[in-house]
Amino acid sequence: MRLSLATEVSCVLHHGIDREDRRGTVRSELKIRFNDRGVENMSAFAKSMVLVASFALLTMLANAGELLPPLTYEKLREELGKPLAEQTEATRPIAAKLAKSQVPTEEEARKLALGAFLRHVGVDARERWRVTGLIQIGRDVPEFAKEGDLVWEVRITRLGQDHVSGVIWVSTTTKQARVLFPTVP
Repeated sequence: MRLSLATEVSCVLHHGIDREDRRGTVRSELKIRFNDRGVENMSAFAKSMVLVASFALLTMLANAGELLPPLTYEKLREELGKPLAEQTEATRPIAAKLAKSQVPTEEEARKLALGAFLRHVGVDARERWRVTGLIQIGRDVPEFAKEGDLVWEVRITRLGQDHVSGVIWVSTTTKQARVLFPTVP
């Protein structure tokens, strides 16, 4: 494959790439130029791979705002402790959903988890209880939660160690607690 004098692929990124600075709005732009001197020694496969990689890079850059790392529970917990007006856009819907739920606090989640764990396995005096997460469930679980519902994760660890001896999920919509670990036949 030989390209004539100049073949240019020019794409302007519109989403998440514009930024304001003292010169006004700056738009990032990616241009790929192929000309007779630059590509005559490249195979057709290599040329097509350059195009594919370029468009993949464009797609990633265009969606850069959506590629943020997930919010850790510690950060989420910190955000939820702030007044609603000071929370980030990412945490406001979670805070609103949690406020309307049947299990809006960590303390209530711990109590429900403890009750379920006592009925399921029993408690060892050397164990401590800690809420380690608030997750949005990805699929329906009959009689527990529906896709999109919030679920508290409570972990039981041995005092002085980070060894996990139990994991319980507590649904914020049904108040049901499920012991995920340990499993007892």
